[in-house]
Formats: sequence, C-alpha cells, structure tokens
Amino acid sequence: MTPTVLLTRRGSGRFNINSSTSSILGLADEKRSGATYIDDDRNESIITHYQQQRDQTDRELIEIVAQHLQQEDYFLKLPINNWSLNFKNSEVEKEYREHYKDETQTVKTFSTHNFTTFLDMMVAFVQFSIISLVCFVLYDEPLAWLIFFPIALFFCILFILPLAREIFCSTALSPCAGRISHFFAGWGARHVIGALMISFPAGVIFCNFQCSSLATAAHGRFYCFLVLLAILHYCNFTQLTCWMKSFIALLTGITLLILLNINPCDEAHCLSTTTDDVFAFDNASSLPPSASPSSDTNHMKLFYCKNELGVEIVIDMILLLVLVFFLNREFEVSYRLCYHADVEATKDKEKILTLKNQADWLLHNIIPEYVTDSLKVTLKYSLNHRYVGVIFASIVNFGEMYDESFEGGREYLRVLNEVVGDFDELLNRSGFKSVEKIKTIGSTFMAASGLNPNLKTTHPYSHIFELMDFAIEMQHVLEDFNQSLLEFNFIIRIGFNSGSVTAGVIGTTKLLYDIWGDTVNMASRMDSTGLPGNIQVPESCLSVLQEVFEFKYRGGVNVKGKGETNVYTLVKKKDGASYPPTELDGNF
Repeated sequence: MTPTVLLTRRGSGRFNINSSTSSILGLADEKRSGATYIDDDRNESIITHYQQQRDQTDRELIEIVAQHLQQEDYFLKLPINNWSLNFKNSEVEKEYREHYKDETQTVKTFSTHNFTTFLDMMVAFVQFSIISLVCFVLYDEPLAWLIFFPIALFFCILFILPLAREIFCSTALSPCAGRISHFFAGWGARHVIGALMISFPAGVIFCNFQCSSLATAAHGRFYCFLVLLAILHYCNFTQLTCWMKSFIALLTGITLLILLNINPCDEAHCLSTTTDDVFAFDNASSLPPSASPSSDTNHMKLFYCKNELGVEIVIDMILLLVLVFFLNREFEVSYRLCYHADVEATKDKEKILTLKNQADWLLHNIIPEYVTDSLKVTLKYSLNHRYVGVIFASIVNFGEMYDESFEGGREYLRVLNEVVGDFDELLNRSGFKSVEKIKTIGSTFMAASGLNPNLKTTHPYSHIFELMDFAIEMQHVLEDFNQSLLEFNFIIRIGFNSGSVTAGVIGTTKLLYDIWGDTVNMASRMDSTGLPGNIQVPESCLSVLQEVFEFKYRGGVNVKGKGETNVYTLVKKKDGASYPPTELDGNF
C-alpha cells in the first residue's frame, strides 16, 4: 500500500475514515505477508496529509462551481449579434476576420482552417464537374456554356492548386507567393473566391438554358432539379458569412421562378403533345387532375406553357430557400461559437499557465526545483552529501544602523532587502550554477554549493571554487551598494567551510528546505569569529582552496565546541587560476 494508492482513492471525490482504516488494515496485511513495514505514525501522517488535500480540493471545486454559475447563461446570451452574426466585441470580430492570415504562418494540420477551405473548394469543384458533365450529356452545348465552362474551370484550378501546394508541400513559399497567399487569406478576398466557387454550378446550369433542350416535360423537370441542387450547394463553405450565401441562393431561386413564370419558349409547343412528353410519377394520385399523366401533358412543359404547378413550385422554392438560410445561419453561428470557445480556452490556458509559472516560481524560490520533483513522488526529501561548500555572510554593522524610531525600522528593512536582492541576482549568473541560497537569518545570508545532484563537472571541487568566487562577488556588490548610497557604509563578514552535510525538507505546511551537520556549524563559527570585511576559512579547507586562491594565516581562534582552531583569511584569487564550470547533466 503506497501513498499513490491512497491518492487514487481520492479520485472518486470521497476520502473518509473508513477508507483510511482499510488502508491501515491493508498495511498490516502487507506486513504479515512480508511487505515493507510502515509504522502507524506515518500512516496517520499520510492520512492527515490527504485529508488536507481533500479539503483544499473541495474548496477549489466550490470556487469553480461558483464561477460556473456566473457563466451559466453563456449559451442563452451568445457573444454574437442575432441579426448580423458579428461578435458583439469589435476586437474579437476583428481577430476573427484576421485569424486566417495568421494561420498561413503556422504548421499545417488537418484541423487548420486552410485545410477546411481546401475541402470546401474540392466539394464545390466536384459538384461543378458533375453538373457540367450532366449538362454536356443531356443538353446541347450553347455558346454561353462553351464560354462559361472553360473560364469557370480555369478559376477553379487557379484557386485550388495554390492552396493545395501550400497545404501539402513542406517547402516554404517564396516571398512573393507568401504575400499573395496572405492577401487571399483576407476576409474580403476569401468571400469573393467563395462566392465564385459556390456560384459556378448554378452558372453552368443557367448557361445551358435553351428551349430546344427543354422541349419535353422530363427535361424541364430535371433542369429544375439541377437548379435546386445548385441552391443546396450554397450551404457549402461554412467559413463564409451566411448572408452572402443566402443572398446568392435567393437570386438563383428568383431566376428559376422568373423563367418558370414568363414562359420564355415558343407558345406553339404548347399545342403539340407526344407520349414521350409524359413524366412518369410514382404517386400520380397526388397531382391535380389537370396535371396527372392521363390529362393534358402540355401543362407539364414547365418553360413553355403556364401549368397548374406554378403555386406549388413557388411554395417549394420558398421553403427550400428558408431551409438554406437557416442551415447557413446555424453553420456560421456554430463556427463562430467554436472560434470564440477556442479563443476563450486559449486565454484560460494562458492564464492557468501564468498562474502555474507564478506558483512554480514561488515554490522554486522556497525549495530547489530538483527537490520539488522528488517531493512530488515520495512526499519527503532527505539526502546526504559527501562534500558541500557552505558560507555565512553577515552585515556586521546593520544592527548598529537599525533604528525602529524612524518609521518603525521599515526603511532600514527596505535597504536590507535591496542588499539581499543584489546578492540574489548573483545567483542568476552562469558562473554560479552550483551555488544555492539556503535562507537569510536577520542580516546573515546563508548559501551552499554542491547540493544539486543534476549538475556535473570534470573537476570534483569546481562547486567549492564557485562558492568562494560567489563570496568574493558579494564583497564587490556590497562595495558598489555603499557607493550608490552615501549614507550607508555596510561591512560584510563571511565564514566559509566545506564537508559533508544532510539536506532535507521539514514540515507538511510552510515547507522549509535546510541543511544540517557539523560543516554548517563550523561555517557559522567562521562567520561569528571572523574579521569584518574578510572571508575566513578553517585550516581543513586549505588543501582544496589553495589550488585557486591565496590565503593568509590569521592564527588560532576559540571555536565553540571545537576549542582552539587555526583559521585563515582570503587574500585574493591566484592570477590566471581557472577551473572547469559546472553544467547541467544531459539526462535531466
């Protein structure tokens, strides 16, 4: 039974004492079966920890539900205008119209708008080709069709091929082709191209209108069916505005109704009848007597004679146009809402990512990143380090300058914060990757090196040298700070030591990362017994540090718990001395 199992039980939304008790019983069973023993105190600690997590999760859930209730009218009060279908927010509308251009610079996938446009164009081209072929087979080829068809075919190829090349070819577009593509991705150009593509089928049909080809009732009715099919095609191109598509569909329907009612063909054809003119209906009883196959078939010639189906055709056309309008409207509403949802989701994702980065930043300023990674897995962290460098840096005269009578000492704390902030900025330098700030105790700054197991170097003591360089830079930073503020003359005193330590995290709330050991105590004593303005080290560190730095023997000092101890103060870094830097291990 592991903490992961306990955490899984929280996924159902319930974590009660019974489940906790069963977990403890499971631990006892595991103990009897030879599994690793975990004492009852730790069981209670784990249960308490997850109960706290449950309470926190419940509070967050309540907040989310409250926010959801505030937005429950989202689908009742749409963010678009009911008539124009434009977004109520002008900035969102502008972004909606421009987002096609932005997409031309992104990686192409099947979910991109360019690919959707390509599919719409292919559907329009296929319907245009089929209708053109049908008209070529059934009807004579008038001059208007012979002129219109090659022009329409040319524009179809002109529109489709560049888009296909942009989607399926991995090579980058030339600057000129990129500008052209960017232009045609604009709102106006897209609508012009879309209007032409969806109008080509209707154009081919009307170019084939000639009385000699519509002399029979069957040909006339089939011609009307083609027009109706072309009208339904105006539901294509879901990315275009519904008003434009519906308006062109209305013009197409009105054109057909005009042709049906003005009887443009020769009236003499109304006097001739043949048995071939009869259009076979499966449900002949549904027709009026005057329109049935057994009655006068002259009235069935739609474009020749005034027939009894005129009112029915008008009603059918109106219903079809209403259907096309509502389909186009729903398509555009759905498309705009999907875009709006994507925009809101992107904003929420960015907001969540920002909050996560802020939380990680705060957490990593309390606990090192490699420690938090371990805490996520084991809920605890402690590690022994064989050789670590530790420094304590104290501003020795800060207590003398601190005065609570002036604004309660707040101004002096602000100055101290600026000094510590300058020390913290040193940690961002590439030469101090292995140095970590542990904490500040009053006006004392504590740091260590060699704690990060993810760092590597070709020299075993590079991190020790980095820490000493860091201490020297702290002196320089404080000197620059004193020069910038004439009223202050802070003096820093630094104690240095190296050796084995234990690093760990203490607590379940307000976690504290710290290091312990005799090495830490000796570094603190080197600070407290040191000379102001100097860096003091014990004799045990010389064997390592003398490789890069020069020291001067100070003498013996009485160290608490150690007695008389020989100590040295830093003189300078040796001329030309260098060491390999520490780098992050490639496995991390």
